[in-house]
Amino acid sequence: RREFLNAYLFESLSQVREMVWFWQQDYNLNRTHESLNNLPPETYRKQLEISNLKCLN
Repeated sequence: RREFLNAYLFESLSQVREMVWFWQQDYNLNRTHESLNNLPPETYRKQLEISNLKCLN
């Protein structure tokens, strides 16, 4: 996050919010995380949810 915020010179708070939204989308939907078995957080969450449902049945 720090790298992202330091990489740009923002003109307004609304521009910061917009860019952060895009960064969050990429971070959660596309970017893999070693701690999550090299999956993006959203993919990992979905797999965990399915796994938990199977355990309940």
